[in-house]
Amino acid sequence: MSAHKTLRAHFDGNQILLDDPYELEPDTKLIVTILPKDASEPEREAWLRLSKTKLEAAYVEDQADYSSDLISPITSSNKLVNICSTASL
Repeated sequence: MSAHKTLRAHFDGNQILLDDPYELEPDTKLIVTILPKDASEPEREAWLRLSKTKLEAAYVEDQADYSSDLISPITSSNKLVNICSTASL
C-alpha cells in the first residue's frame, strides 16, 4: 500500500476539484472529508490535522485494502452523491 496523501479540494457545484495538480491513477480510492462551510481557516486546519491523524492511525502499511462490497454509498437526501476525481486538474 502506498503512503497516504492529504490533498486540498473544493466542490464547484458539480464536482470535486483538486486545488493543486496531483497525478491520480484511474480508480484511485479516495476518502472525502466535508468541512463546515462557515469554519474559520484555523478551524479548517484543525479538522484537516485531525482527519490526517485519524486516517494514519486507521491504516498500517501492510494492511490489505477493504473490498468494494464493504463500502456503502454516501447518500444525501436519498440521492447518491457522485464523488469524482480528475487527474488532469
